[in-house]
Amino acid sequence: MSNVLLSNAGRAFIASTVQQADLFLAWGSGLTAWDTTQTGTGTFGVDERISVGHPHLDQFVVTSGATTFVLDVDYSVDQPNGALIRIVTGTIAPAASVAFSYRIQPPPVLPTATGLTSEIGRHPIFNKQFVIPSSVGEIVVGGVAYSLSLTPTNFLMVEVAFPTDAESSAIIREAGVFLGGTVASGGSIPAGQLYFPLAQVLTPGILLLSENFENIQRTPLSREVFTYVLTF
Repeated sequence: MSNVLLSNAGRAFIASTVQQADLFLAWGSGLTAWDTTQTGTGTFGVDERISVGHPHLDQFVVTSGATTFVLDVDYSVDQPNGALIRIVTGTIAPAASVAFSYRIQPPPVLPTATGLTSEIGRHPIFNKQFVIPSSVGEIVVGGVAYSLSLTPTNFLMVEVAFPTDAESSAIIREAGVFLGGTVASGGSIPAGQLYFPLAQVLTPGILLLSENFENIQRTPLSREVFTYVLTF
């Protein structure tokens, strides 16, 4: 049996190559349904299911009149398919009609994604530093502690602080790091412009990493900072 493994030195070389390339951090509005609460009614069919029409659900409340049913006792939730399932040993009667409410979570990111769901704009990434996991590290990203490294590693930390006047009333639900891509320049584009709305993004580049999250309401007084660690 063969045992093929990309060495740490090889991974560090890839990270170093990416560090030297043009990188952008894009953000987007996702879908308006993400992170919202929905309500509905339905009747359990012969398959003991009610389709609610959305996947990735939480905070379910299922009621009938004054009775509130108990999750995993009276019913379960089929997350991938967005359905309620009656538990036959529970207190929901066969073919019962119920009312329900639920919250739509931002969906998990798919490895096949090539872009954001609804990009609004992007900012070049200038802060690109090598880090290494460390139990005493003072940099915490995604719940993991890191320390800065003066030599290339396979962990590349990138960070962007968006200008306060960028999309100052937008709702942000997603972000992503892109390798390469081009933005408009010259003509009416002021010298030194660092934020590029979607209309000024000419080619998107290669999506390296993306995240969907609970909405961030932008205001003219807020300054959103995004920090990610790319692992190679």
